[in-house]
Amino acid sequence: MKMKNEIKNKKENLINLLKQKNYRKSLIITGIILIFSTILFKTAAIYAESFDSPALGDILLDFLPVLNLNLLITFGYHLFILFFITLFITKYPKKLPMLMLIIGAFMIVRSILFSVTH
Repeated sequence: MKMKNEIKNKKENLINLLKQKNYRKSLIITGIILIFSTILFKTAAIYAESFDSPALGDILLDFLPVLNLNLLITFGYHLFILFFITLFITKYPKKLPMLMLIIGAFMIVRSILFSVTH
């Protein structure tokens, strides 16, 4: 019974937040930043892949066995982000725009550094 009341209060809290103009505005702006950062990251990845550069050795990685982690690298990051956005929607809906802004800023900085170092 207590769990149902908590879920109902959280849904009402999210609905009340979505009724506020400032919250909707910040959610839209941070959503645009998040989409822009994703596009920028994809563009940086395409740019970095366009160069043929020799593989560099690493002291630790040269002695470890080779494992195929493409699936984990490709989907792991996106599942991690999706998990946190879902968590913030259900538990902390007031802080969702800040989370989206932090993720977007991280991806923009990561894209810039990714393209500069390749």
